Amino acid sequence: MFLQRRKISFSIATLLVFIVPCNKQSFAAHTDIAGILDFRLHTTQGIESYLSGSWGKFRYDNGTGISLAQATLDINTDWTEHWSTHWVLNGYYQENTQGLGLNEGYIRYISLPTENGLRTTFNAGIHYPNISMNNQGIGWQSPQTLSFSAINSWIGSEVRHIGFSIDLEWLGKFRNQPYDWGLGLEIFNHNDTTGAVLAWHGWNISSYQTPWQDSIPLPPMQTRAPGEILENQAPATDPFKEIDYRVGYHFIGQWKYKKNYHVKLGHYDNRALPYIVKYGHYAWHTRFTHVGFQSRPSRHWQWVLQALWGDTLMQSPQRFDVVNNTFSSAFLLGSYRWLKHLFSARLDIFDVDDRDNTFGDNNNEQGYAVTINSQYRFSKQWRFHIEYNHISSKKPVREIYTGKIKERENQWQIAFQYFFEHSFNNDKYR
Repeated sequence: MFLQRRKISFSIATLLVFIVPCNKQSFAAHTDIAGILDFRLHTTQGIESYLSGSWGKFRYDNGTGISLAQATLDINTDWTEHWSTHWVLNGYYQENTQGLGLNEGYIRYISLPTENGLRTTFNAGIHYPNISMNNQGIGWQSPQTLSFSAINSWIGSEVRHIGFSIDLEWLGKFRNQPYDWGLGLEIFNHNDTTGAVLAWHGWNISSYQTPWQDSIPLPPMQTRAPGEILENQAPATDPFKEIDYRVGYHFIGQWKYKKNYHVKLGHYDNRALPYIVKYGHYAWHTRFTHVGFQSRPSRHWQWVLQALWGDTLMQSPQRFDVVNNTFSSAFLLGSYRWLKHLFSARLDIFDVDDRDNTFGDNNNEQGYAVTINSQYRFSKQWRFHIEYNHISSKKPVREIYTGKIKERENQWQIAFQYFFEHSFNNDKYR
């Protein structure tokens, strides 16, 4: 449909293949393969999905359908004691989109801890920034719910990059302390259009992850009509486009107490020049701060609280503001485990404040979302979910196309998930 297959840059492919030690006498590879097949029955009451180029907040179009929501292959190969490679492929099939693509692909170096517990981790390649507090499952899946939070739905849509990261972690057990703490830095590019989906579609509740260098269709807008200010804008945005060749950064600080508490704080800035446009894609200067807290006070309960706020700017080549927005979102997720059951509930709130004066492009938005999920684990391989989602949002620009500023959308999902894993060694060259 709107998927446009393109080759990943030769430089990255070369990096992933050759940077690890390749002396045939020096290593024996160990590979872990894991995956998930996620089949869903879903019914949506609202308007057509943002993935169809409309104004809906959910992944699925209005009505009832069956989909392959996620087919993930996660391949991790340890080449030596320190070096490994990691690939994540995702496939999906539903009415408004289908495809197979690369989500992540990177190399990793992990050092042995020093005497004072300092451990260094280095990543290079295509990967998610270290932001999410709860999307830690196979293929960046949320273990608690089928649909992601508004924050993670946005990250899954358009916040990824090619880059390098270094993490310094001080492990408490080497200092007879019950806590670990760490600092991280990510340097990246290939994300200059990050902000377009959030500005023009607004916040969503979804489980869709845009495959690398695929596109998301934009909604109808007066500003894209012939003769208007954005007439040269491509009909779909490529979230991973490199336009100005400037490098962005992301700082992270973390603190962990045993396995019970985790605090994370970070600041992200893609440093894009907002007045550059190439091939129908505008650069967006997007920056934000995020803070999160995770608690496991007992073996039954888990709590996750996360907030994110920032701004995004896109200008004309003459350097006057076309889109100038601030945005924010926060969620609270609570989960209770009882025998083979996991019950979860999440509340999201979100907001966009439009600060420019572009006619016909009012991006203001306020809203909230409620998610309730019941999960049953039949076995290690099979899980069953039933989930309800509700979104209430006010978005003035939507009135031009749907006749309503305020929309209330509801969704039910029933999912059967199959997990698999396999490990094997290759000591042919040892």
